[in-house]
Amino acid sequence: MNQKNGDETQSLQRLKRVSDGIFMLAMTFLSWWYASRNDRLIDPSLEKKESVEIGIESLSEPLVSLFSIIVLLINPTYWEWNFFLIFPLYLVL
Repeated sequence: MNQKNGDETQSLQRLKRVSDGIFMLAMTFLSWWYASRNDRLIDPSLEKKESVEIGIESLSEPLVSLFSIIVLLINPTYWEWNFFLIFPLYLVL
């Protein structure tokens, strides 16, 4: 019984850590989106294509973290192998 409580506590700690990461990375994406919308806060010489690429790159990390949470909720023991499950996804994004 005590081992089960320890596993649940570890799972909740991992879930909180990954959720915090998603929040911070999502805020990074939203900050970039706000700054680049209508070229308000970025250098006008920056091309639109490059601006979009930066936005997509900043969005890939929260998506990978979200996938990590899904893996954690399915089976907490897979979380330790998460890197091997997510790395191909990260390369695609």
